[in-house]
Amino acid sequence: MQDLLLGPAEIKSLSAILRRIRFFSDLSSPDLERIFDVTKLRGYAGRHTTIFRKGQPGDALYMIHKGEVDIVLPRLLLPNRKLARLKAGEFFGEMALLRQARRTATAIANGPAELFVLSQTDFNDIVRKNPTFARELERMAARRAFETEISG
Repeated sequence: MQDLLLGPAEIKSLSAILRRIRFFSDLSSPDLERIFDVTKLRGYAGRHTTIFRKGQPGDALYMIHKGEVDIVLPRLLLPNRKLARLKAGEFFGEMALLRQARRTATAIANGPAELFVLSQTDFNDIVRKNPTFARELERMAARRAFETEISG
């Protein structure tokens, strides 16, 4: 993993991704700029590079700038079960971030990838400073938890 610089093209890409994430879509420009200030861009060099493992603490939201990421369920005696292949513009890890829960799957880069990473610490700081945003997050987390119970 390598930290990369955020330039104007990367900020534009990050902004577009954030606008697709429901709980970020209505943020004001100053609030978005706070997110830009604390979001990191990380490069993952090779295929099969693990980003995080099932069971680890959910400590960040990941947004794909370039490349692809497989979300898998590891199994002991059988090959991993692939749940999804995510591409540029997509995101993952938001529920672990919102619910401060352990990861429910493993994320693996499927080749070179660049990911925007918003840490839980920075995210929580933004939430503390924006009560309206905090209420929207609570509603969304409750709705997602209910949907997971219904479908699971």
